[in-house]
Amino acid sequence: MDVETEELGRNLGAICNKDTTNNFLQSVRASMMLLRRVAERDSIIAILGRRLVLACIALRRGTLKTEVSEYDGEAFFSDVAKQLYAIHVESVLRKTLLDYLHISKSGGTSFSQAARMSKCRMSGGIGQPLYIGDLPHWLNRTVFENLTNGVHMTWSLYGRVERGEMSGCERRIGNVSIQGLQYLSNEYTLHGGMGGMAGVHLCRQAVNVVTLRRAEARLVSHLHFLLAHIKVRLARSRRHTGMDIFQQKFCINNVPMWESLIPAILDNYNVRSFIGERAFHTPIWGIGPSHLEVARRLLLQFDLILDLDSGDAVSELLMYQGLGWNVTLAEVHARTAEVVSSKNNYSYTECAIEKLLAEVVPRQGPDRELYRLGRMLSLLDQLLLAWAQDIGLRPEPSAANATAVVSPGEAESPIRCGLMDKSYRSTGVPPAEEVNKEEVEHEDPAAANGNE
Repeated sequence: MDVETEELGRNLGAICNKDTTNNFLQSVRASMMLLRRVAERDSIIAILGRRLVLACIALRRGTLKTEVSEYDGEAFFSDVAKQLYAIHVESVLRKTLLDYLHISKSGGTSFSQAARMSKCRMSGGIGQPLYIGDLPHWLNRTVFENLTNGVHMTWSLYGRVERGEMSGCERRIGNVSIQGLQYLSNEYTLHGGMGGMAGVHLCRQAVNVVTLRRAEARLVSHLHFLLAHIKVRLARSRRHTGMDIFQQKFCINNVPMWESLIPAILDNYNVRSFIGERAFHTPIWGIGPSHLEVARRLLLQFDLILDLDSGDAVSELLMYQGLGWNVTLAEVHARTAEVVSSKNNYSYTECAIEKLLAEVVPRQGPDRELYRLGRMLSLLDQLLLAWAQDIGLRPEPSAANATAVVSPGEAESPIRCGLMDKSYRSTGVPPAEEVNKEEVEHEDPAAANGNE
C-alpha cells in the first residue's frame, strides 16, 4: 500500500469517529481530495471509499442537521455530492464493458433487455456469447436424462466446472472488446477459484453491476420457472408419456431427487454466484460461513447494486443516474416466472412442492445474510445517485469535469449504452488497466452472435 492510500485510510477512518463537527468536515475534505487521486489507479478503493463516506455521513445525520449550518453546510455537502458522483462517473468512463452478474430469477433477463433497448452493443439473446462460458449451470444432465428416459434439457451444465478457453479477465474482455461489445451477462459465477476461493475475483477492467432479490422469492420463482419449462419440454419430446413423466417424477415432494437434480439452485444460489467455478459446485448443503464471507467481500466491490425488491423507482434511479441508460426496469419486465407459467400453460398450484419448499427455504441462511448486505449497499448507492440528481447532475462526462470528443461522423448519432458510449471514451479520463493483447484470442466473428 502506497503512502497516499495509507493517508486516505486514516482520513476515512477519522470521518466515522465521534469527533467534533469541525474535525469531521476537515476529514471529509481531506478524504475527497485523496480519494479522487487514488481512484484514478484503483477502482475498488474508489467504490469502497465513496460508500464509506456516505455511510459515515448518514450515521452522523442527526448531529449534522443541528451543527453544520454554521459551516455553510449546504454548499459543503453539495460539493461532497459532486465529488463522489464524479468519482463514480470517472470510474465508468475508464472502462469499455459492463459485466453484469446475472443471478437467475433476479430480474436479469429484464436488465439485459433494458441494456439492448438502451442501445448497448451486445451479442444475440441476453448478452451471453457461447464461447465466453457464462451460461447458467442449473441442472445435472445425467440425473435429468435418467429421470426422463434420455430427454435433453437446456441449462444442464451443472458439473461442468471450468468455463473453457476464455477463462480469465484479460482473455474474456479482450475478445469481446475486439468485437466492439459493451455488455456481457454472466449467469454462472464470478471468475477464478479453480485452486480455491482466495482466487475468486471481479474483472476490474469492467463496470460490475449485480441485481439481488430476497432469497425465498428468488428460489420459489426459480423452481416454478423450471417446472414450467420441464413440462413443455416433456410434452414436446414424449407426446404420449411426457405428462405422465412430469406428474410422476417432478410434481412431487421428492426432496432427494431435487437435491441431486438442482443442488446449486436449492442450496444458497445467490452465494454460489459469487464464489467462483469450483466452489459453485460445492455439494448440496455445503454452503456455509466461509463461502458467505467470500461472497460478502466480493459484493462490496461492485460498482452498482440493484435491490430488485426496492421497486421500479429505485431501479430507474440506479440505471439512469448510475449508468445513463434511457430504458430501465421500470419499462421492462421480461420472462418473469408468472409470464413463463402463463405462456406454457403451467399453474403454480399444478405441482405439489409445498413439502419441498418447507424443507429447503429455511436453509437459505447464507443467501439471506448476503441479501441484507446487498440491500444496505444498494441504499448507499441510491443515496449518492439521488443526491446527485437533486443538485442537477446528469450521467454525462461533464459530471466528472470531462468533455466528450465526438467525431463529425458521430455528431448526430444517438448515445449508445449511456455512460458506456464510445464517444465518451475520449474524455481525457485515463483508461482502466490495459488488457494484455498477447493473450487475446481472435474468435470467429460468427461465434459472437451467441445464443439467440
